[in-house]
Amino acid sequence: MIRISPTATASTIVTPDPQGPYARWLLLALLAGCAGNVAAEEYLPAIGGNGGSQFKQPCAGNENLTGFELRAGDDIDAIRPVCVVSSGPSAISAPALTEGSGLVQGRSPFEPPQLVPGWFGGPGGHIERVLCPASTPIVLGMDVAAEGLDTITVNNIHLFCGQAIAEQTPASYPSAVFDAPGARPDNGTFGIGSRDPHLVTGSERCPDGEVAIGAHGRTGIWVDAIGLICDAPRATHYMALGRVQSTTTGPHRSLCEQAADAQARNSPAAPALQAQCEASRRAAPPPASPVAGMSRVNIGSSRDAFRTPKSAVLAPAQGAQPPAQEGPQPFAPVPAPNDLIVGRLGFEQNSRQVRRVRVGMPVTIACTYNVQAAQNPFEHIHPWQGAVQIGGGAPQTLPFQGNSEPGQYVGRVTWTPTVAGAVPVGCVLNPDFSNQEADAANNRTDEVVMAIEVPQPGAH
Repeated sequence: MIRISPTATASTIVTPDPQGPYARWLLLALLAGCAGNVAAEEYLPAIGGNGGSQFKQPCAGNENLTGFELRAGDDIDAIRPVCVVSSGPSAISAPALTEGSGLVQGRSPFEPPQLVPGWFGGPGGHIERVLCPASTPIVLGMDVAAEGLDTITVNNIHLFCGQAIAEQTPASYPSAVFDAPGARPDNGTFGIGSRDPHLVTGSERCPDGEVAIGAHGRTGIWVDAIGLICDAPRATHYMALGRVQSTTTGPHRSLCEQAADAQARNSPAAPALQAQCEASRRAAPPPASPVAGMSRVNIGSSRDAFRTPKSAVLAPAQGAQPPAQEGPQPFAPVPAPNDLIVGRLGFEQNSRQVRRVRVGMPVTIACTYNVQAAQNPFEHIHPWQGAVQIGGGAPQTLPFQGNSEPGQYVGRVTWTPTVAGAVPVGCVLNPDFSNQEADAANNRTDEVVMAIEVPQPGAH
């Protein structure tokens, strides 16, 4: 597919007779031709195995990709791209998620259940979601791992997220993570004919200036391979004005100042900027009354940011008495820009991954998580704890020690269910301090596990 970069300006188009009808027609035709070729979807390679049938699911014309819904058990059985409408760099519509089981009965009682439209793969497993966080809601890239003995299928999806703007710096670590249980080796018979699973991994990012606007790949009864569809960011009712992480050292310029500058340069962006300026003036709150004895404090180097809580934006003015502290202030073990990202919960009994647990038998609960560490010696991560919470109301809390080095880890606790039924289980990272991290919205995951009673042999 040929992509034409929209860099041509009106000055590059020569019109010998600006008043002539042929010249006007030629100008309009050239502009229409450029506009028709600017937007060209780009399909990144599908990462995974070679099986399955092809699928492709681009988002609607005004939507971007925010993540995936999955059906998963021991493998990823099915996948559904989740798209949203962007009305600002990080402002999105509520994603349309699957209600209920996502399955419909076949045409006869003898046929297996079928996936509802929009899903690709098989009906096994249960619904999981891997979605970008609210601050960076749009997919920019992903890492994928696929494995298996005879059939290689997708097992791990890590999403790298950003905003609905063209110029931004992708994060170094994933913002949303899903990891299915790893494939087990075939030990053969008495060690003869043993085999290790095959592993395929890949990493892909949308080209500069583009975001994910859909997905494609191959599926059968499982998800065999997955890749992204990329294009320019799609957004409504706003104009992107710069990078996510600005590198400018000059003073901040308001929308109205930018609009005045654009008008002085006769820029085509001037009308949109002026409209935003007027809207911001109408929506601006009344000025706040000054706080007696208080003045602003500038947060300077990263050493200062490490020592000063993010919520501290005011400091006592010279000669004023600071407010009394009510006891020692808690220390944040994971200060921003460091971040902890929770993955998924796994359950193991008798050295086997299970989705239902037996009453009266110990269960190992595994909580996967990712540590994103800042490359700064003054903002390092201190020892922190996570916890698995079991039951509703006043849950039983089982703590585990978290890892402070960057990478992916698993926290494990042991629990013995005593009563049959549905049991809520949650994993929370860095409780009571998550709001000091880069993103407080990705520190908890919850599931419901079914505890069952198994009759003893000989029981009636």
